[in-house]
Amino acid sequence: MLNPFFYPFNGGTEKYILETGKRLVERGVKISVISSQLPKTKSFEIVDGINSYHTPSVILDKLIPPLPPPFPISPMLGIDILNFARKEKPDYFHLHNRFAYQFGTHAIIKMSKIPFLLTLHNALPKNISKSTDFLGQMYDEIMGRKWMEDAEKIIANSQYTLESTVPENLQHKCTVIHNGVDVQRFKPLKKEDKNKIREELKLPWDEPIIVYVGRFVQQKGIKYLFESFKQLSKNRKINLLMIGKGPEFETYKKASKNMKIKMINNAPENKLPLYFGCADMCVVPSLWEPFGLVAAEAMACGLPVIASNVGGLKEIIENDTGILVEAGNSNEISEGILELIRNEDKRKKMGINGRKRVEKYFSWETVTKNIYNFYMHL
Repeated sequence: MLNPFFYPFNGGTEKYILETGKRLVERGVKISVISSQLPKTKSFEIVDGINSYHTPSVILDKLIPPLPPPFPISPMLGIDILNFARKEKPDYFHLHNRFAYQFGTHAIIKMSKIPFLLTLHNALPKNISKSTDFLGQMYDEIMGRKWMEDAEKIIANSQYTLESTVPENLQHKCTVIHNGVDVQRFKPLKKEDKNKIREELKLPWDEPIIVYVGRFVQQKGIKYLFESFKQLSKNRKINLLMIGKGPEFETYKKASKNMKIKMINNAPENKLPLYFGCADMCVVPSLWEPFGLVAAEAMACGLPVIASNVGGLKEIIENDTGILVEAGNSNEISEGILELIRNEDKRKKMGINGRKRVEKYFSWETVTKNIYNFYMHL
């Protein structure tokens, strides 16, 4: 597998590779990952049965927008790929990032004569920012399309990603395999544990709590959730728990003064299930979302989800697990929140149904089984 980063780097794609990789190893698949070497890490280590090769790299932590840091410069990557191909003779290279690898890497893989697979973890950029949308779409027209054309097979993380990103003449070689959730970690809390977390966060135990988890950027549509909450809280005792990081965090923190809003910057990963679990509902107001992992994690914790009717969110949420609203519509978000506040039975049933849906379709075990079957039918 090829990805710019891997363990101990903790990002969404890296987590995906680790969680599915260790389960594929248990099924008898030999997995190796070639990624950038982070400071103070070894050039080779075994992580949960996965052979992890780190190529010498310079990691750039500051980039000109819209490029997101960190970004690796790995001058030895091509040589390391060729050496690995000659020594290990893998059946396939499996790429998990089409944006970080350019023509040089593409030429090296072609030279190795090892066929490659491609997983699309991101759809064609849309509603992120004008510069990101333009540059991302331009890249996909040139380099991204080349990766898709030459890939043996393509996995897309949602039907939306497939249809919006892959040219129509290439869609015949695509398979949709959704992202996964650790259902052992993300699970409903008992009432006493729920109240304990609320107490730690200084949130009331007897008032509704809405949770938002995600980056503080325009794409996530926080503006519309904020407008909705501001209006609703004038006449009702409700609370908003906002968790994440990003360039707009401080802006919303200042705007939330004198409001019943608790904001947590860059919460530890192990705390997220607890923060979900102490809430009554989750709102995902994104303007663009290739998959929407936060919605699946909230459902795993037994929460009903109010989410924008966009991208992969439409594939996660059904009528009996949450409420889909028009993207960018604060009034519809308000109506969804009110509906769930007023109807406790509906709220609880949606939470139970959501948990069952995640266990069936979006657990790491299900995702790994789908990837294993994909490999076995190559």
